Amino acid sequence: SVAGPMARTAADLKLLMDVIGGGVPALSPGWQLELPPAEHAKLADFKVLWWVDDPLCPLDSRLQSVYAELKQQLIAAGANITNGPLEGMSLEKLFPVYMKLLGSSMGPSRPQRERQAMALGLPVIKKLSRRLKLPFALEELIDGMSFPHVQWQVLHERQLRLREKFVEALAPYDVVVMPVTYTQAFPHQHKPELPFRKLMVDGNKRNYTDLFMWIGVASMLGLPATVAPVGESGKLPVAVQILAAPYQDNVSLKFAELLEAVTGGFKPPPQW
Repeated sequence: SVAGPMARTAADLKLLMDVIGGGVPALSPGWQLELPPAEHAKLADFKVLWWVDDPLCPLDSRLQSVYAELKQQLIAAGANITNGPLEGMSLEKLFPVYMKLLGSSMGPSRPQRERQAMALGLPVIKKLSRRLKLPFALEELIDGMSFPHVQWQVLHERQLRLREKFVEALAPYDVVVMPVTYTQAFPHQHKPELPFRKLMVDGNKRNYTDLFMWIGVASMLGLPATVAPVGESGKLPVAVQILAAPYQDNVSLKFAELLEAVTGGFKPPPQW
């Protein structure tokens, strides 16, 4: 099977969000969701944080060229752009927490013996990580799969504190424009095991798990983010994710909708 996009346009996605968030009859007496509407009508109304560079996860040069063009298009449309990241934030600060939380959600599905073996082997992995060029924060993922609930509670508090600081720093902006991942689509890989998979990008071997770095921000912080197409490079699509403040899903969707007029929106691949 082939997985397709959730929607072809921002309007389609907005409709889907309205249906999903419309409430469940059995819960409606005590629970309902009313997301605030987007107040901006044009790109010139938006204050945009432009965060497409981070030393921990540099981008494929093909993405860089498309993003550079997109930035100029946004400037020409009157958008107020500030270069990121947010003050005090970086992938190096956020990604290890994401990986440990990811591990904690994966751990319960693993047999107890396997989790115990992971815990015993963790000190060795930490020592050999740089020598073997293992993925950044791999030890956090493994630790999260094997640590006790009391440590998860400490981690959860750290997550909430990071979220509070991130949202506070986000206050002057309407959206953050970020990459979805560090490269374009590639042939499926199922071997070797995830920590040892590599992708060739600009002539260099990159860790497969680095694909999670940019998407991990919204996931770990629980913030709304819309992925929108913005162009092509080498006949492959390029997209950005548009991150917004808590419960400002409609702001993210509105920005994606307005982007369509600038970039041309979704274009079906040849022969599809």
